[in-house]
Amino acid sequence: MFSLIITFSFLIIETVLGTFVAVRAWEYRPARLLVLLVATMALLNIFGFVQAEATSADIAIVGVVGGGLMLIILQILLLLLFSALFVPQWWTGSRPVIWISLPYVVAGIAFGGDAIAQTRLILDGMVLDDGIYRLSLIYPGGYILRNLFFVSWFVHLGLLIVSFVRVPKARVVISLLALTIITASTITRVGNQSYQLRQISGSISTLLLLSALTYMVLRTRFLVATQVALDLALQAMDEAVVVLDQDGRLIYTNTQAQRLGLGTQPAVTTALDRVGIDTSIIDLFAGERAGWHAVMTKFDHAHSSTLTSEFLTLNQRRIALTLTPVIDAHNRTQGMLVMGRDMTEIEAYMNRLDQERSHLIEAIRQLEAEQYERAKLADAVRVLSLPMIPILRGVLVLPLIGEFDPARSADFMPHLLAGIERERARVVFIDLTGIPLLDTEAAAGLLRGVQAATLLGARCVLVGIRPEMAQTLVTLGIALTGFETAATLEQALSVELHRHPQWLPAMSNLP
Repeated sequence: MFSLIITFSFLIIETVLGTFVAVRAWEYRPARLLVLLVATMALLNIFGFVQAEATSADIAIVGVVGGGLMLIILQILLLLLFSALFVPQWWTGSRPVIWISLPYVVAGIAFGGDAIAQTRLILDGMVLDDGIYRLSLIYPGGYILRNLFFVSWFVHLGLLIVSFVRVPKARVVISLLALTIITASTITRVGNQSYQLRQISGSISTLLLLSALTYMVLRTRFLVATQVALDLALQAMDEAVVVLDQDGRLIYTNTQAQRLGLGTQPAVTTALDRVGIDTSIIDLFAGERAGWHAVMTKFDHAHSSTLTSEFLTLNQRRIALTLTPVIDAHNRTQGMLVMGRDMTEIEAYMNRLDQERSHLIEAIRQLEAEQYERAKLADAVRVLSLPMIPILRGVLVLPLIGEFDPARSADFMPHLLAGIERERARVVFIDLTGIPLLDTEAAAGLLRGVQAATLLGARCVLVGIRPEMAQTLVTLGIALTGFETAATLEQALSVELHRHPQWLPAMSNLP
């Protein structure tokens, strides 16, 4: 009954602890691993209770084998948890954490397979020892597995020691974990005097260990929230982010880098080699590392912290790489930050824009040429629409053909005066026969031109005025003086010849 109460109480505490961590930080990988670890500890406790309370070997073997498998899973989860907390680069690229955990998985499969199939390569049934059923190991397989299980804990210990030395921020939580393990071991040794004390001390030790692990996970999750937020931001970026250490080894890649094919060490090394950066030599600061040393020298000479390389073609994608040295507070280079932007769609879009720009420029040139031709044609039409024809010396004929619109009305006066001055004309016959309609505005323009011609000493004769034109001219209310009218050009010319018979000999000069 006492054992059941202890086990049940421990399960309640573990359930509360696991639920708390899951609710507060489930999106954080170490938190998820801790929840799995708490569940494994709970199962380990249950199998331990079955083993302790078993009344037969058949029941005891379930607890023993189940407890053994839970111990192996516990080892794997602890390894995954420590690596996720202190060596996150094991989870990127080729994910070496998988290969590191593989021997533990193989050992668990071998142990469980031998227990289920009863091949007797490792286990040799159950023996009753001090009222508790225990496994009997076969030599040498069982003893080899037991020694390997003991030695395998040194991987966890080595990982913690290396992290303690290389990661200053992890020293507090690793020290707390080490203190907790020492305290738990001491409590376990003291409690080995009786079965009840062993149960109590084991539960207390386990709770201490779980509390330390929970603090470790939550501290890195909440007290160092900036790092987690930055990681989430980097994973959400459209740019590829790759971090290399001093030795050129890949220690971090985000999701976009993996999509672009920069998620593995060989891919990154090949990509940087293509742009002239050598990552195969270890010493970053010595002259042997020509590639990175040249880059750092270029940084020093340019007084800049960033170098943008040429475009890189990788997996049929065009990538623009940007390299930045990672410099610590002591101005020492700790590695290299490589950022890549996929320019494939952007370049295709820019090419389309260039093509459209070229087509637009060509269309503009064509329009300008057409506009120029139209302007020349308009000038020619404007000249031809107001022709000044000399028929006698000092006598001009100005036939108006077509619609006398405001544009022609505006050109009429300058053209008329220029012709009078050029030909030294004394008489101008303005032939209106070819004008279909003369509105008020056009008539006003016509009369203004005739009056201006009078100021130059030329006399204007309006030829071919129709009744509707006459009505329009009278409607203007302008004094109709300074010019004469004639029904036809022949009549006007005959009147002028009778008035000035001396002009007749000049006709012999006409062709």
